[in-house]
Order: sequence, then C-alpha cells, then structure tokens
Amino acid sequence: MDINNLIITPSAQIFKIVKRVSLRQLNNLFKDCSEKRIGNFIINEKKVALSVDEKSVIYSVMAFRMQSQPNFLINTSVKEIRYAYLLIIEYEEYAFIFKKHIDNPQNKMLNYLNPFPYEKLTGFKASDETEYEKVSMNSMTISNAVIRNRAFEGKNLNGLLPSTSASRSIANSFRLNSEGEIYSIVPNTSRLSFRSSKLSIEELSQWCITIAEELDSQTKTNSFINNFASPVNLEKISKTSSPSAILLDLEELDYSIREQNTGKTLVYIDKDENPVYFTTEQLKTFFNLFKSPINLIKNNSKDGVYDFSIRGTNTLGSIRLNKNTISLFSKVGNNIIISDNNEGNISFSKYINSNKPFSVVFDNPSYMYFSRYTFEDKKLLSNIEGMLSIFIDSYDFSNVRTEKEKPYKNTISEFPINSLFYAVEDNLRMKDSIIICDDMNDEWADHIVIERNTTPPSISYVHSKYIDKESYGASKFHEVVSQALKNIGRLNSDSEEYKVKYDNEWKNKYESTQIERIRTGNSWDEIESSLKAINSNPNSIRKVVLATPFLKKSVLKTKMEQLARGEDCPAHYVQILWLINTFISACRDYNVQPYILCKS
Repeated sequence: MDINNLIITPSAQIFKIVKRVSLRQLNNLFKDCSEKRIGNFIINEKKVALSVDEKSVIYSVMAFRMQSQPNFLINTSVKEIRYAYLLIIEYEEYAFIFKKHIDNPQNKMLNYLNPFPYEKLTGFKASDETEYEKVSMNSMTISNAVIRNRAFEGKNLNGLLPSTSASRSIANSFRLNSEGEIYSIVPNTSRLSFRSSKLSIEELSQWCITIAEELDSQTKTNSFINNFASPVNLEKISKTSSPSAILLDLEELDYSIREQNTGKTLVYIDKDENPVYFTTEQLKTFFNLFKSPINLIKNNSKDGVYDFSIRGTNTLGSIRLNKNTISLFSKVGNNIIISDNNEGNISFSKYINSNKPFSVVFDNPSYMYFSRYTFEDKKLLSNIEGMLSIFIDSYDFSNVRTEKEKPYKNTISEFPINSLFYAVEDNLRMKDSIIICDDMNDEWADHIVIERNTTPPSISYVHSKYIDKESYGASKFHEVVSQALKNIGRLNSDSEEYKVKYDNEWKNKYESTQIERIRTGNSWDEIESSLKAINSNPNSIRKVVLATPFLKKSVLKTKMEQLARGEDCPAHYVQILWLINTFISACRDYNVQPYILCKS
C-alpha cells in the first residue's frame, strides 16, 4: 500500500515554515505521533518530491492501525481498531497538515512552524461578493453572567449582524460562499476546509498550491470581517498594558470527564508519586474553581510573569507573557494528570498550554487575549459618551441609608423611608403602573415594574444595590450587573411563568412583614392582561434598570474621559468601564434598554 491509495478531504491546518524539518527530525516526529501504533505502518513515506503542473511540493505521510477501549466501556479488555494518518505537504514557505486521530503534531514542531497569521486567514476570499453563511464568535468578556459564545447562520450575514456587537466579538469560525465554492475557516487553529469530495495526493497538492498562492496575493477586504475585533501584537501592548484577570474555559473537559464517560479521569500525583483519583465531590470543587475569572497580580521578581490570586493565595499558578502568546505555569497543575484510556496521559498544565482554553483581559479594556491571539476593540473607548448616556442622575436618593433597613417589625406594611427599596418604588411609581417586589428566593429582579397604559407598554426589571458610601470598586458593581444579566432572558417570559411566581410568592406577604408583594395592589387578572399586552405588541419596551446610588455620574464621566484620552487612571475604573460595556452589549443582544440610576 502506498500514497496512491490515500484519498483525503481538503481540510488542513496552514503554517508558515520557519526552519525546514530534517529527515532525522521528521523520523522523531513520526515516532512520537505513532506511539499507539500496532503492527507495521500501512504507509510510511518521508520527504518525497512531487511535481504538480510544473510546481514542486514535498510530502511526508504515515498511516497506521491503533487500538483502544471503546469510549462507552470501562474496565474491560474489549478493544476496537482505529486507523490514523498524518500528511504534511510543503510548498515554498507553506506547510499544510492533514491528520486523523493524531494529537496536535504542530505542538512538537514549534521551532519549525508558525501558525498562519489570523488576520490573513480571516481575509481569505474576503471580497464584497463573498457571502458569509455562518459565523461563531466569542465575546470580549470573561464575565460569567453573559453569553460568551454565539453562532449565527443565514444565506448571507453581511449587514445582518450589528457592527456595535461585532466590534466586541472575536470571530471563532466562518463558513463562506465564494462564487459557489464553500469554505470553512477556523483562524484560531489556522484551519481551512473546502467542501468537496476526497482528493488524491496530486489533487490535494494542487489544492495546497492554489490556496498558498491566493493567500500570498490577497489584497481585498470585506466590511463584514472588518467589523470584528482585530488582532494586535501582544509584545507591543504588554509595554503599556498589564493583564488583570484570566478565565479558564474548562466546560469541554468537565463534560468529557463528569458526564460523557469517555474514559477520561482526573488524577493527582501525591508527594510519594502515588496516583490519587479525584472523587465526585472533588471534581465538582475543582471545576467550580474555574467558573469565575481569576485575578492576576504582577510578580515583581519575574519579568512578564503574573500570579494567580485565588482566595488570597498567590502560589497556585501564574502566566507568562511571551512575544506572541501567553503560557501558564503551575506546580500544582503539573501534578494533576488527565488520564485517558484512548489518548494517554497529559498534565493539566500541558493540556492548558496545548489547547489554550483561556482568555485574558488587560487593564486597558480594549484588549483581550484569546486562543493564541490578542485582540483589540477599536470602538470601545470612542464611545464613552454613549455609554454614559445610560446613567440617570435625576432621581432622588438623598434619604437612602440602607438597602432594605432590616430587621423589620412584623407589623410594617411599607419599606422604611430610608431604604433603597422605598426610594425605588417612590421614584418609579407612575399612574396605573404595576410594581411587584420579587426580592428573595428565586428572584428575577428586586422589583418588576409594568407600565400598562403607555404607548407602547413596557416592563422593567430593577436590581438594587446599596453601599453606605460612594464606591468605585468593581466587586459590588460586578455583583449587581451579574444579577441583572443572569435574568435578562426572563423579560420575554410568558404569563404562565409569571403565574407560577404569583402563586408561590407574590400573593403572599414579604418575608415576615405585612408588606404586600404586589406593591400597587393589583389582582392577578390585571397583571396577566398587562403581560399579555406587552408580549403581543412587537413594539413593547423592555428595560433592565440598576439602582446604584453608590456611583456618581460626574465622577465616572471624568474618569472615563481620562481613559479615552489615554491618561493614567486607577485600575478599578477600567474594570467599571469593562462592566458597563458588558452590561450594554448584553442588553443590545436581547433588544433590551439598559439604565443605571445613580447620583448626579
């Protein structure tokens, strides 16, 4: 059997050759990538020259059998036979890697290959005539309260996605139609695929040549692509900005270990080098640790190193800023092993550095590192005035001294006059409005306000947070933003869902007081008819309102304008800006109006 028996789908990872791989190094690569081979190679050819249309390519290929326990079985001797292959086609300074059941061979060739530039790959076939049929993207945020990954599909997405939303998004993958030819692009992994039948080695080589020449000659751009966050040089921005937080996205690993029964387990190597398997409860604790962002603190003794800050401990791990990429270091992570019956063992640290399932944000909110690249939202700091427009400082919070003024006397029928809850109800009450206190238990908001006789009708979810003094630390503001965004989708709930709330909570008194939950005394029939009127009217207005009297608009305006001018500003104002933008972006995605009530 030889290369002429091989037919492969044209789907390759594309790299720029930094240094030619020698035959000896290629032998080592093939050996490393075929550790699970059983029997002889089915195909094994290295550095073979091939002429296609008077142009020369060099290919290296191996194919072999391997066996492993089926992923739906554990602790058995049952084995299934699988077949793997690795094909490398070199053309001029390009290397095309095709593979199946081979784990990231490019990671073993870091000194020889560079991933093809993100911006060059996203620009492939990028003309005004190109139709983008599908795009998946990640938001430039590490908040756990928003949708971080989204996908859109249509005949042509050009003009359908709002540019304001796209600018804060990182394009993860595209599917495009160029003159009837369908291509899929995953720029983060340098992968380009062409929808066609499987190709022979000659046809595949011709395809590689065509792709390389087109990538070399492309000059056109497309406004659809240009709307997304653009890649920037990490080394350059690290001179003026510092990373402030990291989020490890371990959902896929968590799912494969705890739910999918794929044969993967998590093992800790103790001080005596004995393997200790994680219990079910330990797995839950481990993965929950990474569901929120981890703060980063500069390590003053090591250049370019930032330590994890987890519950006051700075010794669990760190990141290092390299020239183009960010790497993770952790002694604890080195001792945690991901054991796989099919793929072998890999340390947790190596898994993170190989797959890069993490995002890093900087003290300049325009930048974010995601999956091997650093991106910039060029529109963020130019829209300070627009972001500040959601702050409303005309309400009177001068008497507010507490959020709810607990403990209550069980005889009270109104919230105390010095409480934020009282001020919210007093300020937002209008003629014929319905105000519901939904605080406590399974709350969707602290207050729900329905304006039923306005044109068009509206519904607002109000989330309140009181601090006894003016404060611009990010933690409290993050708390109220997260609470609001966690329930933003509830604004489109139908009346049946609200009826459950009414039966279980709203028809009762608030806690142990005489305070009615339906603050305006309306019956369920009135609430139901108002909700149906809102849901049936396509022009209905939905709002999310944050009541935050610990913020002052004039102070925020001064600090945000300093950031826009590139002046030094305390780091917590950067985090506040990031949270404001996250709040606004999420509301736009749901067609909801955002408002923040504050001091003047």
